Amino acid sequence: MVSRLRPFLLVLAVIALGWLGWWWAGDVPMKSVAQVSPSVPAPEMVMPSTDALTTSQPKPTPEQGVVQPGGKFLPSHGKPAEQGIPSVEAMQAAAKNYIKEVSANEVRVGEVRLLKKERTLIFPATLAVKTQPLEYALVHETGKAHEAMLVTKVPVQDVHVAALLIEAIGQAPQIEVSWRKHGGEARMPLNDLIRVQKAAPDTLSANPWIYNGSEFLHGSFAAMTEGSIIALVNDPSALVNHRAAAALMRDDVFFAHIDKLPAEGVPLSVMFIFPSAQ
Repeated sequence: MVSRLRPFLLVLAVIALGWLGWWWAGDVPMKSVAQVSPSVPAPEMVMPSTDALTTSQPKPTPEQGVVQPGGKFLPSHGKPAEQGIPSVEAMQAAAKNYIKEVSANEVRVGEVRLLKKERTLIFPATLAVKTQPLEYALVHETGKAHEAMLVTKVPVQDVHVAALLIEAIGQAPQIEVSWRKHGGEARMPLNDLIRVQKAAPDTLSANPWIYNGSEFLHGSFAAMTEGSIIALVNDPSALVNHRAAAALMRDDVFFAHIDKLPAEGVPLSVMFIFPSAQ
């Protein structure tokens, strides 16, 4: 009886060994991988996550800007995000390293000259836009230069620190622009260099400029981040605003007075002349 069943048992043994070999070769190694590296799923189970999709593109550097939680890209306009200035005190502390007393009446904050007795700030600028509508009279070169008449390389915080030294916040400065002309000096009020269209011609002269000093947003000084210095639209980030201009809520009203301005590339000086201390 056993001899008769021997061929049948041999066939079953061969089949069983073949099945075990297939199971060992195909299933056991996959299990061993999962056991050794439980955090690494089997290859066929890897699914792209939303995080992987969003991080597949190069992230902007701090110098370029930051991506807000909602996904909106906020450019830093050349100012590293991690170097924001969180308060006036921090700004003044940072400025101590480069404030120099030139004379009893003159202090330098970077490239900004502060004449204490005259309560005047003076710093360099150049011409930016001549024909397009203006939203700004003056910005830092990393700001909205395509919408501004003048640009400057002087850091915005240097202008503000100089203004803080004479407690100019909330005051109405007279703003003038000067440049060399025919061996002498041309000097004109900023108002006279801006042409008004579709609004009262005296819009800029009927009301004063106000040095409001910008604001602090998300741990940084907004004027420094945006590069806004003198606005012709309502911009709380700018150091200086004009109430009448801001009230118009228009961006097609102000233009550079081409016939009164010097040629492109001519060095300019901007002056903030504050009223006498009370």
